[in-house]
Parts: sequence; structure tokens; C-alpha cells
Amino acid sequence: MYYQTFENGQGVFKSALSSDGLNWEPEPGTRLTGGGEFDPDNVVHPSVIALPQGGYRMYYDGEIKKTDQEFIWRILSATSPDGLSWTKDEGVRIDVEEEPLEADLVFNSHAKYNELTGTYELYFGVQTPNDDFIDGIYLATSTDGLIFSDPIAQLTPEKESGEFGPEGQTGSYQDPFVLEFPEGKRMYYWVQGSGIHSALLTREASTPRTETEPQSILETVKQKPAEIWKKIKEFKLPDNLELYIIPTVLLVIGTAVVIYLWRARLKR
Repeated sequence: MYYQTFENGQGVFKSALSSDGLNWEPEPGTRLTGGGEFDPDNVVHPSVIALPQGGYRMYYDGEIKKTDQEFIWRILSATSPDGLSWTKDEGVRIDVEEEPLEADLVFNSHAKYNELTGTYELYFGVQTPNDDFIDGIYLATSTDGLIFSDPIAQLTPEKESGEFGPEGQTGSYQDPFVLEFPEGKRMYYWVQGSGIHSALLTREASTPRTETEPQSILETVKQKPAEIWKKIKEFKLPDNLELYIIPTVLLVIGTAVVIYLWRARLKR
């Protein structure tokens, strides 16, 4: 277990071990402290994954204080060969001042490594004044665990409440934690003012069938009528339909003319 505690008024990361997941024994020493370019005032919210090549990577929030009530959180990272000695990676994983987010805070990421695709996934909370984005939970992906794609919204309220309390905007979605189930990914998340909720992304929704993927008639017939009707409604005609209609009409007319002339010749 990796967790935050305070020493000399500043947050630090510690670790603990357990044989049953209930009783924990703190390990000696400190895993990570602030004091860097992007985390001079605090380190918050550690999330650790095992790397495919061996060792570990920790994603965490680095804090820069503006005032006693205002601060910036960015998502940073550090690596370790043994889970005990950690070295901070250079740069920033998810920044607050870069487009498209231009956020006040990006924070509390849940890191996952997808073995099937070889992709690193970061689910994290966003607090942004950007009118094009709403506060909520976003996802960014990476092939190397260091350079991430532009964030994509995963779960956001229909509208922002505009009401703020001591722990942020009321109704905002934060603190994602994603688990894999046979039916798909389930995200547990905290809603400011109403506790912990969950949402499910089914495997069917996460891996949609492509338009070119074959599907036998037998497979279609075996489906329930409602599912067949759904697929019929989802069928889309090509945008350049006229390119198909005109040659087809000409072909039908031409075939009819040939048949007519051939029959007329036989009657002679």
C-alpha cells in the first residue's frame, strides 16, 4: 500500500505491507517527497502500476501553492526497480496549462496498464474554467507511459452546479478507480456532496463491431428481434450514395435493352 502522510508540515509518500489485506505494517523510510520543479509544496494521490519490462511507475499529483486556499495540481510520475527507491521522471504527464484542457487542476489519477494493447491508461479528475470542457473524469493513453494523448471525457455531469463547498464544486465527479469485470470496465468515483457511485462500460460498447467485419446470416437470425431491429436502425447508407445509384440504374436499363433486342431477334 502506498499512502500519503505529513512530515514537517509537508506531504510525503510511505508504504506498508500486509499478508491478508487487513492488517498493515508500515515499511521504514519514505518513498517520495516534494521539492521538485513541479511539486515544490506537496505530493498527493499516488497510483502505482507494475511495468511490463520490470519495476514500477508511480503517477501522482505535484502541488504548487498560490495561496493558502489556492493551488495547482499536475500529474507527474516516478519509477522504481523495487517499489522502495523512487526516482522522479522528468517533465509532466498531464499538465494544467496546455490545450485542450487549460485546467485549474488535473488530479488523483488511477493508472492501468492494458496488456492486450500495450497501452498505459490514466483516468483522472479535471477542474477547468474552459467553456469547451466540463469538470469530470477524463482518460489519456500512452504507449510509453510518459507521453500521453489529449484527454477524452469519460464521465461528466450533464451540467455543472456552479455551487462550491469546502471540497470543491458540488456534484463534480472525482477520484476514479477502474476495475475489470467479465462484462466490462466498472468505474467507481466520488461525487462531491453525495458519496461514491459507479458506472459500467460494457465490452460490447468498448469494442464496437466495424462496418467491414463480416457477420453471418445465421448469427443475425439467432439474435432477439429487438437486437435485430436495433442493428437495422443503426445501418447507415454511404454518404456518396449517388455514386452507387446512377451506375446501378444504367446497368438495369442497359440489361433490359439487351434482353429486348435479343428476344426481338429470336422472333424473326
